[in-house]
Amino acid sequence: MLLRIIVISIVMVISAGCSSSKIITGDPATAKMVLLPPSYSEGTNVNVVNECLMLQEVKSSFLTYSNSYSANSVASNEASKIRTDQFSIMLQFENVASNAFSIHSFRPISEATLVVSIMKNGELVDKVSKNINSKMAFTACGRLEKIAKTSGKYAAKWLRKKGY
Repeated sequence: MLLRIIVISIVMVISAGCSSSKIITGDPATAKMVLLPPSYSEGTNVNVVNECLMLQEVKSSFLTYSNSYSANSVASNEASKIRTDQFSIMLQFENVASNAFSIHSFRPISEATLVVSIMKNGELVDKVSKNINSKMAFTACGRLEKIAKTSGKYAAKWLRKKGY
């Protein structure tokens, strides 16, 4: 009986961990907004780029929250396929610090600045930046991935408030 409980617990933990990485995709033909691949700014630490999954997390988070806010958005890898009536959304991380020190914390924190740009027909329509930090994770990548999830949620909420 105890063995069954242990096996069921392990299966539930594994399935819960795998379910958080789903990316919701929609129909590009009916989408109002198209998310271009997220990026880092120049000068971002090579270890952050190679080891952390910030870009995948922000993409997944943005698509999940934008669909929950009834915003019709999809992801695309090609900017050339965006129609003239669609908005393109660009997410970029600037000033990514995986281990920063704060006087308010005994442990290192991580911080990054998210820049959300809305383009239509190749012209900038609107832009916002938000500095986000995290203190609560065991590793630097864990903190940065939490920042990425929060960034995706912030971008989706901001687009909804602006009415795009």
